[in-house]
Amino acid sequence: MTQFISGGDYTVRVWNIETGANIQTLHGHQGYVACLKIRGKRVFSGSWDTTIRSWNIELGKGMHVFKGHKNIINCLDVTDTDIFSGSWDMTVIQWSRATGDPTNVFEGHTDGVQCLQVYDDYLFSGSMDKTVRMWSIKTGKIIRVFKGHTGGVECLYVINKLCFSGSYDKTIRCFKIDTGVCIALFEGHTDGGLLV
Repeated sequence: MTQFISGGDYTVRVWNIETGANIQTLHGHQGYVACLKIRGKRVFSGSWDTTIRSWNIELGKGMHVFKGHKNIINCLDVTDTDIFSGSWDMTVIQWSRATGDPTNVFEGHTDGVQCLQVYDDYLFSGSMDKTVRMWSIKTGKIIRVFKGHTGGVECLYVINKLCFSGSYDKTIRCFKIDTGVCIALFEGHTDGGLLV
């Protein structure tokens, strides 16, 4: 059976693609589920209730609740050992998957964090403060700030040492991550560039 997973309302749902049937509904969040990441047999959900939950889909039950943000969680990325969550509290928190404890807090944005991605040994985060920040995961320090957007950054994607960022300013920018220089500007959307 082929499945896919969705989040919304206050639940995480597992669906059968062939039949369209909802085969599992996972309850626990007390607010809207804003983001999901799947890693192996685990699903991680971030919510407006300021928590992250990990779920074992095979068992159909919650495994950990991660608490530490002071405002809604907008975005997640997951590695083999860690979870990274971005929030309207202007921070990104790194969590140990094994213990559920926070191991680092990335502070520097001046508005809510909307998107993030782990790339090699770096963390990239985009914010309503109109910037993308590149962090060292090992030290927690900001390496570079990518500027140029005139609206909040809603999405980003890092590949081949390039960072693409989409903004409410209706543009997508492409930055070289080793210099921070914007090498391309894509214009033409009539609303915010929300998917890259």
